[in-house]
Amino acid sequence: MDMLVKDIMKKDVVSVKRSTPLKELINILKNFHTIPLVPVVDDDNGLIGMVSFHNLIDAFLPYESSILKTIPFLEREEIDIFELEITPEMGVLVLVDDLMDTKVLAVNEEEPLEKVYNLMKTHSIDKLPVVNQDQKLLGMIGDFDILIAVFRQKGIK
Repeated sequence: MDMLVKDIMKKDVVSVKRSTPLKELINILKNFHTIPLVPVVDDDNGLIGMVSFHNLIDAFLPYESSILKTIPFLEREEIDIFELEITPEMGVLVLVDDLMDTKVLAVNEEEPLEKVYNLMKTHSIDKLPVVNQDQKLLGMIGDFDILIAVFRQKGIK
């Protein structure tokens, strides 16, 4: 029998609303010990976006033409985070809505683990939000969660 996402996903997920201020988001993120990927949900817990490390940095970069971002062979300049122009007021003025990525790849709780693992490899992603058929956030799954499940299935506990 194939293991499904719902069998191993992490259900205790930290999420934010699009109205969450940057200052509050930073306080949430400081408790992660890995690079965070935070789901953004609406009032009904529907998944509407994600906030990542890169979203935080990109929001404070000087304006870059969206056309330039789409050219794959054009190298972007290395970003010096110590040179970003950030003021204390931005802590309350910048909201998750200004930072989040709305193009989100999510998986259904009923998907087989092997299919999800292959999807993660194809897209070079190590974590994905898990949703039900109504696109409500249920949890998160990572490639490490899948690896541990495979080890358990093979008798290594």
